[in-house]
Amino acid sequence: MPSITINDPATHFTALASSSYNRFASAPFRSIFSRAIPAHLPPLPANPRILDNACGTGLLTSSLLELHPTAHINAVDIAPGMIEAANALIRRHRGWEDRVQTAVMDGSRLGFADETFDASCTMFGLFFFAERGPGEIYRTLKTGGTAIVSSWERVDWLPLLNEVQKIIKPGEELLTIPMLEDWSRKEKLVEVLETGGFRGVQVFPYEALCVGEDFDDLVDVLKGACEPHRRDVWSLEDMARIPEVIGRVLREQGERFLVVGEDGRPGIRMLAWVAVARK
Repeated sequence: MPSITINDPATHFTALASSSYNRFASAPFRSIFSRAIPAHLPPLPANPRILDNACGTGLLTSSLLELHPTAHINAVDIAPGMIEAANALIRRHRGWEDRVQTAVMDGSRLGFADETFDASCTMFGLFFFAERGPGEIYRTLKTGGTAIVSSWERVDWLPLLNEVQKIIKPGEELLTIPMLEDWSRKEKLVEVLETGGFRGVQVFPYEALCVGEDFDDLVDVLKGACEPHRRDVWSLEDMARIPEVIGRVLREQGERFLVVGEDGRPGIRMLAWVAVARK
């Protein structure tokens, strides 16, 4: 069975940064960040130093600065394209450039001294550097500091993509994400963080929606989730059919996929685990 395997995260996520990644990721990521960070970060000292590890396009960094405007943040990611996007976001906000230092950096080899950070966040990235990453998070966190780490339990864009496959390429083996299957258990987060030295890890469930302003906009957003995984194997003609087929699947299987948010916008579910660990 074909699977989505990311062997070169730097190249993969640099390519995503130049596509519609933020359109797809912004709503669910910000929804989770806006609830999880204030819920699980204890009171911080004045001018705290925070690590945004695997920072992507800077969505968490922006949430952290909105919640902790006096914080100093180191935002790092292995993908140069993601750091470029994060820098662009930071430049759009007055004063943020003085508060944020970005760097292209591998989460398994953090270039910071021991006991550097008051808080450390690795949101939806640890699965790419799980062997050494937990130890690096632990090493660079101050004693008494808090680490927040997340993974996905379920992403409904994958079964949606499978339905699109069945229509556009009947007979094609359906895509899976073995890494997601492994990390969908909350116990996985606990096990991995304990290898780094953490004890007493707590894990909390979070639900968010990947949303559009209306039905057509949601189709456009979900197109950005599906296209990267078929671009290299489908013809241009097949790729061009993706938006129309996504709309068809959503109309025919709305009870399975569609959810209406509290604000009335349509979306699909994303379920996450958020782990909290203290050193």
